Amino acid sequence: MSYLFLKYLHIFCVAASFALFFMRGLWMIRGYPEPQETWVRLLPHISDGLLLLSAIGLVAVTPRWEWSTWIELKFALIAVYVVLVLLVFREGWSRWQKGLMWALALLLFLQITSVAVLKLPGGIFSVL
Repeated sequence: MSYLFLKYLHIFCVAASFALFFMRGLWMIRGYPEPQETWVRLLPHISDGLLLLSAIGLVAVTPRWEWSTWIELKFALIAVYVVLVLLVFREGWSRWQKGLMWALALLLFLQITSVAVLKLPGGIFSVL
């Protein structure tokens, strides 16, 4: 597959993943029961799966000499983001605690995106 196809697939999946996480977080904070429609349960997994596959494809087609510290930092931040997302939707936390973790995950998502777009380890904080 071409680099551009994988890149645009990855960007589309990032946007879809963010939108779905944001929507599910709002439902959780407002106290709505999780919808049981099939698409609501399956779409986040499909989007995140395609996101992971496109990321693996991008890593496979990118020459190793182009790797930089911003990519390594992005991987580390993604690992922290995944843990936060898992905690947000886990039982046993109060709605206030879940809301705080959701907000932190959203901020971390924006930082990961800024690191990827600017290709700087500090992301948006490098520009400020």
